[in-house]
Amino acid sequence: MIIGNIEYEVLDISQGGLRFSYDNEIDIEERVQGIIEFSDGEFKAVEGKIVWKKGSQVGLKFKNHLPFFKISLFDTND
Repeated sequence: MIIGNIEYEVLDISQGGLRFSYDNEIDIEERVQGIIEFSDGEFKAVEGKIVWKKGSQVGLKFKNHLPFFKISLFDTND
């Protein structure tokens, strides 16, 4: 996940959102725009809001769901 010019590790992803590592300050309900890269090399702009945070992990709920077939192209083990 790229926010601004900084890349963050995506830990988990679903059609409705994702969990990622974020070691800066961020507030619940904060709006976030970013870009995620899929294993097929395609990039997708995403927008959503932060719905939870715990330590350095953050939950982002997408404004618009991702297509299911795109989720299958995402590898969190890279």
